[in-house]
Amino acid sequence: MTTKVMMGFVSAILCSLVACSAAEPTPTPTSECQLHDAALGLSVARTTVRRGEQLTVTVYLSNTGCARLGLPEYRLFVIPEEGGEPLDPVYPASVVHSLAVAPGDGDSAEFTLRAAEAGLVRLEASVSFEAHLGYPGPAYWASCAAEEGIVVRVEP
Repeated sequence: MTTKVMMGFVSAILCSLVACSAAEPTPTPTSECQLHDAALGLSVARTTVRRGEQLTVTVYLSNTGCARLGLPEYRLFVIPEEGGEPLDPVYPASVVHSLAVAPGDGDSAEFTLRAAEAGLVRLEASVSFEAHLGYPGPAYWASCAAEEGIVVRVEP
């Protein structure tokens, strides 16, 4: 093969590569989902416990919208209303789930507390998550809180 033919061949290849990269990208469909919608609740098996007993609190997330909710991070707030610190720990560690909650589905996290001393305490919860409006596609961080807390009495 002569140098002239070889240069022509290389030039043709380069031109085809440039033409391909200059082509318009294929548009991705726009998601009809514009915003997330979610609900958060919490429950306990009983609202009165004796000192030394354990109390399990369940926080549940319902995806009521069209966006996927990724990486939910659950937080439980223990707010003493009467007495010292009736439940332990006072600042429970957050719980993160490495998953995405699809529209119409739900997820939950459990917190285990110990009744430490007599008193009254209010439990509240929140969750933060990534709201995905398509994949790949736009996403943003959002959060929601349980509409109602639960009051728990710790007896001696």
